[in-house]
Amino acid sequence: MEPFFDQIPVSGLAEHRFLEYEKLNVRTEDARKLAAYILNRYSNRSQSVKQYKGKLIKFSAKNNSTKGQVKFDDIVCHIIETGSFDHQKFNFTPLSSSLLDSTAVQHTIPAVGVSFRLPTDYPNFPLTPTLESEGMVFTSFQTPIQQNILRLHRILVEDSDRIVNERVLEWVNDMRMLLNDCISLVDITLHQVYFAAEYNLRPEWKFDASKLGSRTGVRITDKLRWIGQITGKPLDNAVSELKSFNVLRGVRNHLNHFDPPCVAISVDDAADWLNRISSIGFLLWKIRSKLDAQLTRELIEMALGPKVKVVPQIQSSARLPQRDGAGYSSSVWSSN
Repeated sequence: MEPFFDQIPVSGLAEHRFLEYEKLNVRTEDARKLAAYILNRYSNRSQSVKQYKGKLIKFSAKNNSTKGQVKFDDIVCHIIETGSFDHQKFNFTPLSSSLLDSTAVQHTIPAVGVSFRLPTDYPNFPLTPTLESEGMVFTSFQTPIQQNILRLHRILVEDSDRIVNERVLEWVNDMRMLLNDCISLVDITLHQVYFAAEYNLRPEWKFDASKLGSRTGVRITDKLRWIGQITGKPLDNAVSELKSFNVLRGVRNHLNHFDPPCVAISVDDAADWLNRISSIGFLLWKIRSKLDAQLTRELIEMALGPKVKVVPQIQSSARLPQRDGAGYSSSVWSSN
């Protein structure tokens, strides 16, 4: 019997990339808000874009051994031009939240009878990750997942020729992993908030187990309410972001559980899902704003990344938008 991949017909379009990135187009309004947000967390301020605009910002560089100044508008221009934030360009410390991003990894070959222990940041937490052989320890999984989302997004676009060739299953698995990581990143953030409140890492936050309910067997829509219940700042400004989150969550659930037992994925569907990753970046920014937590470079790039467009193999002005009942919508249960 032939190997499975040898049984997949090749259409002859194997060298054509069906997806590509559009030119980076960061909105000035978003760049200004991001610049102000970043500076406020660096300096423990609470200033608006209007208060920063056109100003020279004084700062302490890196380990506070030197001081300097930077124009707010220069930071804005940098974000617009790159869709990112390079802390080294402005001699700042790396973007990171001590609450969410304090990842520690230890590769170790200890001496016989020696243990490596790395307590979590949560006071009196009952578990202490321990190694007695070569291995690694994580106190946060934010950074690996954020980096993987960016990596997979790029691969799914740059290797979109795989959609119609013998590597199609690799492409589908990369899409499955991307969707899983996006939902997991939100879920992990919510659990970190829960633990921070439960173990009094943030004394000003409220923890009422009877109102918050169990961490397990709970819908993520209920977990999202934890933000307001714990911080007193409801996540009431993320309607469009949550809409995209729920779309991607629905697809993730379908691909994981395969219910219904069929799926169609067109290049139009793929582009739509990839373009919704930006909303996940903005959603996580809005969640972090309720926590007064700094962003990361990866989250900024998720939010501001370029749009993805479909590139048909046959260029024709007669190509119509995908209709309802075709592509992915043909393989899901009707909501009626």
